Formats: sequence, C-alpha cells, structure tokens
Amino acid sequence: GHSAEISDMAVSYENTLLAAGSCDKFVRVWCLRTCAPVAVLLGHSASITSIQFSPARKGITRYLTSTGADGTICFWQWHLNTMKFKDRPVKFTERSRPG
Repeated sequence: GHSAEISDMAVSYENTLLAAGSCDKFVRVWCLRTCAPVAVLLGHSASITSIQFSPARKGITRYLTSTGADGTICFWQWHLNTMKFKDRPVKFTERSRPG
C-alpha cells in the first residue's frame, strides 16, 4: 500500500479497478474483483492531488488521469481486457498564470 496519506481515490467506469493517489507521489491500482494490485505508477515529483478514470468509450484503450502538486498532469493508458498499464504516462506541465 501507500507510505503516506491517500489524497484521492477513483473507481473505473466499468467498476473493475480502484485507483488511489497519495502524498507519497504514487498512484496505486487494484482489481476490485480480486483485490489484487494491478499497477504502481510514478510520474509526479510531488504529492498526487487528484485522480480520475476517463469515461467509458468504444474500444479497449482507457485512461487514468492524475494531477500533482508539482503542476503536472499524467495520462496513464491501460487496456480494458488485461488491465495492464503502460509504464510511462503522457505528461503535461501546467504553465504559471501571470499575476
């Protein structure tokens, strides 16, 4: 499990996965049917502030989005049938607002 407090949790739209983001900078994912760990995702250099699964759509590709206190947004791609996550996210850094 996590080594620091959990900051956000989300359940996939298919009700198959539970994801939790933490102040330890990790997103951890479990299978709801078996309670087995599915993935440990590290893409942020600071605490996770929010996580959300993308809405269900046609096809087998899905996304889990995480945001961090470091100003980054990570899009984690996963496969609906295998519940396997890609090792690296598509990552964006939020720009500072003027003023």
